[in-house]
Amino acid sequence: MAFCVTALATVHEADGYPALWPEDPAAWLHSATQVAAWVAESNDRIVGHLALDLVDDGLMVSRLFVRPECRGTGAAAALLDAAVAYAAERSVAIELHVEQGSAAAIAFYEKSGWIRTGTAPADWVLPDGRRAVEHRYVPGR
Repeated sequence: MAFCVTALATVHEADGYPALWPEDPAAWLHSATQVAAWVAESNDRIVGHLALDLVDDGLMVSRLFVRPECRGTGAAAALLDAAVAYAAERSVAIELHVEQGSAAAIAFYEKSGWIRTGTAPADWVLPDGRRAVEHRYVPGR
């Protein structure tokens, strides 16, 4: 888990994800409702992570990040593909939410074929105290 936390810290420093740095990053990476997780590796080093949480109507991609220097390598796409396959094998719906200001993440999801299904206020706040607004996506493939 320490290597995931290190990767997350690098992402946070570069992109501000997560928006609020958790008091306990390892616990943040492994929520009580998590049902599956994957890591992406390169040269025996963790470069990305995806976690799936159980929600009322299916599965939610609750965490997804890739170290900045490893973006564009297919790591994030492989992680998303694994999550979609996991959901499909169980005949369960899968979705993800992304903060509306996360332009690079939104572009990646849309390029990957995910379809925006809505936008709504989130249940958390940004560092400046404003309520976050999230776009909801489902896989289009």
